[in-house]
Amino acid sequence: MVTMKIFLKIVFILTVFSGLTFPQFYEGKEISPSVIEFMKIAEETAQFYDGKQGLLKSFSDEELKQITKLYFKIYDEDPVGFSNYISMEHKRWEQKMKEGDRTILQYQRPGFVVGILKKQISKKYGGKFAEIISTPAFIRGKVLSIGKQVRIEDVHQPYDNLGTISQIDLTVYIEEVLKGEKFFTKGNTITISYSTDWMGNKYQVNKSYLFPLRPWLSLREYTGSVTLQCLFYKGENYIPFEGEIEEIYPIENEAVYSKEDFFDTGVWTPWETFKEHFNNTYMIWGK
Repeated sequence: MVTMKIFLKIVFILTVFSGLTFPQFYEGKEISPSVIEFMKIAEETAQFYDGKQGLLKSFSDEELKQITKLYFKIYDEDPVGFSNYISMEHKRWEQKMKEGDRTILQYQRPGFVVGILKKQISKKYGGKFAEIISTPAFIRGKVLSIGKQVRIEDVHQPYDNLGTISQIDLTVYIEEVLKGEKFFTKGNTITISYSTDWMGNKYQVNKSYLFPLRPWLSLREYTGSVTLQCLFYKGENYIPFEGEIEEIYPIENEAVYSKEDFFDTGVWTPWETFKEHFNNTYMIWGK
């Protein structure tokens, strides 16, 4: 005879996996107007950049406020489309450089001009702030299972089959969505994958965590994989390797833990307090 405890456990499992829809980041059908506007400002700003003296242009508080709102939106609305747009523009820039076009400069490289504006945002509002608002999604989720696999590394021709990549796959039940409601839904189950080169397995089954998320973009067409956004900030001159993960954010006794106090709320913060801070400090830029 099935006991009430076992019955409730079965109901929970059925409820979780009935919501297994594998939500993912996706590219919009058209380039977001926010991307076009942000890149226009970035390209115009690059004209005032000097290799030795840096940026020879200043922004008013209101101008920088508008730039920050656009920076929030390009990652919030269409992070895959923004990445693909940058890649497309980079190829055009690279081709012009190969052709010896003297009207184009090193400082006009698309990724570089985005970095110029990000640096201005960091100076005004803080480096950690800039990292957080450029993270496409934050969810609270419970780890249901942990898997491992070794797969062929996904790179473009002519560099195919350079080797393999070991990755960890977390099956996660979404308990709450703080950022990224366009892509993720409370009650659904998703897979979060990451390379073991970035971090070993620090997660535990049946434990809840705060997950910063981004699309796992390879050099091929985006396939829908979701991975961890690696939050870090050690000063504007520190450049980490791709995917470097500083810490994870467990939730215990309804409090979220950040060893490095990345969100400026304290090492341990009550969950409801954390959400209020997150909404008032970061999500407000999307309004």
